[in-house]
Amino acid sequence: MAAQPEATQEVFPVLIVGGDPVGLAMAVELGWRGIRCLLVDHGDGTVDHPKTKGVNMRTMEFCRRWGIHDAVREQGYPRDRPHDHIYFTTLAGHLIYRHSQPPLEEVSPPSGALEPFQRCPQTVLDPLLMARARSFPSVTLRHRTRCESISQDGEGVDARIMDLSTGKATIVRARFVVACEGARWLA
Repeated sequence: MAAQPEATQEVFPVLIVGGDPVGLAMAVELGWRGIRCLLVDHGDGTVDHPKTKGVNMRTMEFCRRWGIHDAVREQGYPRDRPHDHIYFTTLAGHLIYRHSQPPLEEVSPPSGALEPFQRCPQTVLDPLLMARARSFPSVTLRHRTRCESISQDGEGVDARIMDLSTGKATIVRARFVVACEGARWLA
């Protein structure tokens, strides 16, 4: 009887490793273009800490192309409130410094910008990007999946990924790998 292979094999043109905003944006962009891709991330897809708070003008232009700019604007921080940075000795202590920033509705984007800057926490942005990525049939998202190794040859890469829920290993053959996992992958 022949030995069972260690892992099954799947083929995708693009493998994206990391499912935070950069990886999700890559998946949305590839999906928007109709390019098949697989995104793997070791987390479960939830964001419990805002991490980032701003979506710059260029990224908002991408959000416009992807059809989520209105949702980013509506669900982000209110545009009519100032966003001062205030430094205290403690929460109940003395004011050290206040850096005043006007409400976004009072700030004009530079000439040529199609979209203004938007304050939007990652707790809002990631779910919007994830929902948009899932709307494309060419995009596959797999959370609780870790990329364990990658080997490259002249035609592409073989990546060994592990489903953290089942312990099942899969070899993904891809023409390209986009590393979007950031520093936390090394932890």
